[in-house]
Amino acid sequence: ESPRVLIRDVLAGGTATTDDDAWSIYWNGFQFIEGDESQGWGLFGRLGFSDGDQNPIDWHAAGGIGGVGLLPGRDQDRWGVGVYYQEFVNEGLLSTLGVDDEIGAEAFYNVQVTPSTNMTLDLQVIDSALPNVDTAVVLGLRLGVRF
Repeated sequence: ESPRVLIRDVLAGGTATTDDDAWSIYWNGFQFIEGDESQGWGLFGRLGFSDGDQNPIDWHAAGGIGGVGLLPGRDQDRWGVGVYYQEFVNEGLLSTLGVDDEIGAEAFYNVQVTPSTNMTLDLQVIDSALPNVDTAVVLGLRLGVRF
């Protein structure tokens, strides 16, 4: 039995139980609208559901647009913009703690500096599911070097 289930049930005033009849299902997809993975852009999406018994997330959806070579002469650069939403189960510990739904967005541009080096600029905005937590705005810069 998962310790997270035990903690959730005990903190919510219940007893620890198990369920061997839980389920979840999800779909992921990406479709190039123009070009292909060497030079093009397309749409991506993800959608998932669970019965909420063992999984704290009831359902989740994400989607966006991304591709390779957005700018002329920058054929190896990668880019993307996406959004997501997740709805948490409204019972047990999550309900007691006031956890709500969460929504977020991300945009990134990955510049190929040399054949073995890339730099990624990333912006994320997250409206947290946690109560009394302000919307987070995160700006990141990552350098990747392959040996």
